[in-house]
Amino acid sequence: MDEQDAIDVRSLHPVGLGYALHAAGQLHEAREVADRGYAAAVAVQASALAGWWAGFKGVIAKAQGRLSDAKTSLREAVVLKEYGDPAQSAQIWLAELAGANALCGDGVAARHWLSRADAYEVTADQPMDAWIELDRAWVVSVLDSPRAGVETARNAAKMAHENEQPAFEAIALYDMARLGAASAIWRRLDKLAHDTNGGFAAILARSAAALATGDGQALERSAASFADHGHLLLAAEAAAAAARAFQRIGQGVRSRIAVERAAALVGLCQGAHTPLLHLDGFHAVLTYREREIATMAINLTSRRIADRLGLSIHTVNNTLARAYAKLGVTNRRDLAAFFGGAARQAS
Repeated sequence: MDEQDAIDVRSLHPVGLGYALHAAGQLHEAREVADRGYAAAVAVQASALAGWWAGFKGVIAKAQGRLSDAKTSLREAVVLKEYGDPAQSAQIWLAELAGANALCGDGVAARHWLSRADAYEVTADQPMDAWIELDRAWVVSVLDSPRAGVETARNAAKMAHENEQPAFEAIALYDMARLGAASAIWRRLDKLAHDTNGGFAAILARSAAALATGDGQALERSAASFADHGHLLLAAEAAAAAARAFQRIGQGVRSRIAVERAAALVGLCQGAHTPLLHLDGFHAVLTYREREIATMAINLTSRRIADRLGLSIHTVNNTLARAYAKLGVTNRRDLAAFFGGAARQAS
């Protein structure tokens, strides 16, 4: 190993912290680590190191649900691997590209990137094998059916269990719930959360149980927890599921509120298209512009919103007033309570 290689490997130690934050479900913090590492590598023109950090940025963006950002960063990482990939991370980047495209419903692109991941030659056992298998589950769900995806996700959970990766096992089990098997796995996920002293696995377990039982209130709480941890796509799915649950029991007002929350979160997920996001037959109250300004207004003044969107303050205030009237709220504090974690990302 030459001196430059040694510098690169030592410089990647913070990636371990980033993956630990990812496993703990703390995506806001993981994103900050990724952004700092990438900026530092670019500043010194370290192409190989920038590639590693770009890959990690893509992994975090995909976990959050920022799927366009994820694909951009992961493609950059794949290109920059030509400058060095001593830990052979490119395979996971290719698989994550497949998964990101599958989460957007693009089976053709997902198949392409998964084929490249499968063809990538590795010289040692990969600790990310279960991760790659879980990306495969989402590709299978698009190309075949969600039910087929469940079985592949089940295999990913089994691999994670055998590799003593409980945090990832919990993620794989929850993805089985997302693909339609909540009733079959929520007890197993609840036991795993108990055995690992809770943490993010407990949030996943509560959400899986709510999906299995159709508990709208619990799904609302799950959406808020996910959003607070930076999991925008999981939050959007939980909010959409809450809307359906409330509609089934005739709670129309609560259903419409959940639809608005889901719509605000979906708008941040950059083209996500997953089974739980379907809101056929539901109609949002706010227009796109009203929702955009309402979520921004939680953290920004009308003047700053106007500057950011290229609008007049008069237009912003009028639009905000219409949103208030439709939602039955009177101030920004009410908006913060209504939209929850979606506002943090909109600001």
